Amino acid sequence: ATTHAADNLPPAPIPPAEHVDPPPTSKDFVVEFEVQLSPGKKGVISIVFRHDWAPLGVGRVRELVEDKFFNQVRFFRVLKGFMAQFGISGDPAKQRKWSKSIRDDPVVESNRRGFVTFAMAGK
Repeated sequence: ATTHAADNLPPAPIPPAEHVDPPPTSKDFVVEFEVQLSPGKKGVISIVFRHDWAPLGVGRVRELVEDKFFNQVRFFRVLKGFMAQFGISGDPAKQRKWSKSIRDDPVVESNRRGFVTFAMAGK
């Protein structure tokens, strides 16, 4: 975890939901990640990857999940009240296998609280 001055502040209040997301479609990809929150305490993060927002990104996530790329992966950068970053495999062979970038999807949605985003390749 990254430590900075903001870590000493109380957590930011969660703003009211801006909208209610529709249920997943047959093209969307839903993944549940089991996470260790602290020693002896686990939780589940459920993510709906919306195909119509990022078809290339969703396709890549599906491939990575099916290849068990995220198994035993840690959040390697956490900025309290802002974001948590993951995506480097703990298995060097899998990291090499999937290191090739994909084309960026056109931007359809904004980065908002509760959303998952891919880092853009800048292309």
